[in-house]
Amino acid sequence: MASRWLIQTASSGGQTASSGSTAGAIGGVLGGGSTDISHVVKSATYDATNKKLVLEKDGGDTVDVPISTLGVHESNLANQASSITTLETAGYQTASDVSTFVTGQNYVTNTVNNLTNYYDKNHSNNNFLDGISLSGKTLTIDRQAGSFDIALPIADAVEASPFAGLTWVDSNDLQMIRQSINSQMTNVPQGGFTLNDGFTISGQQTFTSQNFVMDSEDGMGILEIYFGNVSVNAGDTLFKIVTQDYKNFLNGGTALGAYTNWADMEFRMNSLNNQLEGRFNNGTNGPIRISSSGYPSVGTDFLHANTSVGNCNGGIALPYNISHVNSTFNCILAKNAVNGGIYNPHYSARGDTAFGFKSPNNTNKAIENTAGFGGISYFASWKSGSEILNGGTVSIASNDHIMIKVNSTSIEYYKNGAIVHTESNSGGSRVGGVTNFVRNLVLGNSSNNVNSTFTIRKLNWHGNYKTVSEANTIHADWACLV
Repeated sequence: MASRWLIQTASSGGQTASSGSTAGAIGGVLGGGSTDISHVVKSATYDATNKKLVLEKDGGDTVDVPISTLGVHESNLANQASSITTLETAGYQTASDVSTFVTGQNYVTNTVNNLTNYYDKNHSNNNFLDGISLSGKTLTIDRQAGSFDIALPIADAVEASPFAGLTWVDSNDLQMIRQSINSQMTNVPQGGFTLNDGFTISGQQTFTSQNFVMDSEDGMGILEIYFGNVSVNAGDTLFKIVTQDYKNFLNGGTALGAYTNWADMEFRMNSLNNQLEGRFNNGTNGPIRISSSGYPSVGTDFLHANTSVGNCNGGIALPYNISHVNSTFNCILAKNAVNGGIYNPHYSARGDTAFGFKSPNNTNKAIENTAGFGGISYFASWKSGSEILNGGTVSIASNDHIMIKVNSTSIEYYKNGAIVHTESNSGGSRVGGVTNFVRNLVLGNSSNNVNSTFTIRKLNWHGNYKTVSEANTIHADWACLV
């Protein structure tokens, strides 16, 4: 209403001006002209009983302006006043009085008046939690009224296969994934194999795996064996690594230096002292003929061309014999010692002279993957010796961790992180390096003692040369499983 009405604040002949009047009307009043001012408010009064404003206009008429919200505010104020009066009557004159009373009741710590007890004391004692614990797949709830268990719907974890780290391959020598023990083994029984902290072989049981490769560029690496429970007898065979495909390499025959199944490995208990031993190339350490004639096209070099370190019997021995082959490999090692290892230490060719396989394309893997052998027909290619030198033994007991570290010219046997035996090149006995051929694993043997039993918790091949630090890391990884 204030925007419409203007109550007279200054008199001039009893006239007041309206905010809604036009400029001409105002001018008429000020100029003494005649104009209608009956709508101008003369006075305003408040009617408390009826909660309204009464406006009296200049002409004597009145207009009521109701104010409806005043009643609500008045009621609220009355209620607040009543509450204050009640508190004052009870003796609480100030906020400090109220705070003192609440503190005095000790609602938080008093064992009788504790607020938690105001919720049915017996009910709270019987049903409120005293504790909660988890054991395996069972959740235990503790109350004064008694404890009860809740079986949680948690599935048992599938135990990892001891052979999960091997490089599995298909029939085309292509790598494939085989994670479970049932996918890694052949002749899987109905219901599958059951692992219990490893794969257990008892008595005269035998089990055969799918195909895998011991991949390595240089023929070196670490064979890792982690045993579980072991109770075996002298002469027992624990497992064999059997080569399935020699690719283009010679396997068997009657030629000088030819051997059958020379890339098979057998790990058994020594018949003399019941210690674990490896048997490689049927127990023979000498050089192995790998071609009937010729050599792979991986870069050859006449070794007698450099006479600064021996002549490798070049140009004077045809027909040659095993002594000449041994001389060739010994010469290669001597040359590598002065030229930084330019020749492959595990392979060479021999005819009326000697060839070394020269870097950069002379790796073990490149030679083993050769498409064939060519060149001079009266030459033949040779491997320096069995993949792993025969002669090493190590005692084993339950939960032992064994590593067989294949170096270029030596084999180191680790037991629980410490080197316990070393076999090194000597005379005609040399490390030949582990091949990349397709193999399978045969666990147990039908001629083992019927009372023998052992468990393999891990069997893995870590290909390529490993430093002492890397060997320690492999052992440390094993320690995490114990």
